[in-house]
Amino acid sequence: MDVAQNRHAVMGGGTLLYLAAGVPPGHIWPLAVTGVVVGAMLTTFTLWLTVRASQAIAVVVGIIGILFGVLVGGTAMQQTLWPLIPYSWANYLDLHRMSVTLPASLVATVLFTIGITHATRKAAENS
Repeated sequence: MDVAQNRHAVMGGGTLLYLAAGVPPGHIWPLAVTGVVVGAMLTTFTLWLTVRASQAIAVVVGIIGILFGVLVGGTAMQQTLWPLIPYSWANYLDLHRMSVTLPASLVATVLFTIGITHATRKAAENS
């Protein structure tokens, strides 16, 4: 199986998974794109925080972020607080919010990646 066939198999499997979970077909692409981009941002943030501070601090910040994300994303507070809690951004699939969260997530991912590289080099020089 070549790379293109493998990619189509994975995408088809992901689509079937979303459909089996009851996600309407029109929401599959926004859900997938938002999940990947926001997930990349949160992953690079956690890695940057681990390198800059410690693994324990990164875990605590992640847990608190998830709790706030669930609290804000699942209640009426999302109407006003959603821009402040990136852990809830993958929940917002309307184009207005996606036009804010996707570019912000991409920029943050790039900045955190640069920060990871800088912090890793600095840590390597000090050891």
